[in-house]
Amino acid sequence: MQDSAATVFFYCREGEAVTPAETDLDSLYTWRLWTPTQGGIVPVGLPLWPFGVWTCMHHLRVFGSREYGLFLVYHGDRLVHRSGLFPRYPRFPFMARNDLQVGDVWTHPAHQNRGLASLAIQQILCAKAKPGRLIWYVVDAANLPSIRMVEKLGFLRVGVGTRSKRLGFDLLGQFVMDRCEATGEPRW
Repeated sequence: MQDSAATVFFYCREGEAVTPAETDLDSLYTWRLWTPTQGGIVPVGLPLWPFGVWTCMHHLRVFGSREYGLFLVYHGDRLVHRSGLFPRYPRFPFMARNDLQVGDVWTHPAHQNRGLASLAIQQILCAKAKPGRLIWYVVDAANLPSIRMVEKLGFLRVGVGTRSKRLGFDLLGQFVMDRCEATGEPRW
């Protein structure tokens, strides 16, 4: 049963390797790509919900591959940005088995407009690019700053769809592409 839906845009980029742009970030910024295989249920600075659930899904092999992770940016010892890296699973039915999706992107308000999300996505592309792989980015249609950022990084809008809730929960919903931009027809 579908409770409600919001319009989202589907962007993707072929998984070719990129060289990250030079950054002029303050030297107090550090970053890393965290994976569950590095130990712990969640990285420092993140709550168990929903990050511990995603780690459990990784260990239970719910994801289509073993590449779930989080790109984290710290300012000193404080987490100021995160970008999730998700393999295919039922929430993303439009993805192929080898694809990855960058999602659950968040930047602390005091650290916005400093290029942290752009840095994260460039670093993810450097680490996870493979021939034949698509890297997906799904964004709320009203999130203009995020749309501008991902388009500057070479992602192409390939579809329009909805984010649905089931039984009142986002976590049980799906991102469904209703229309492929290239053909104007349903894709999946």
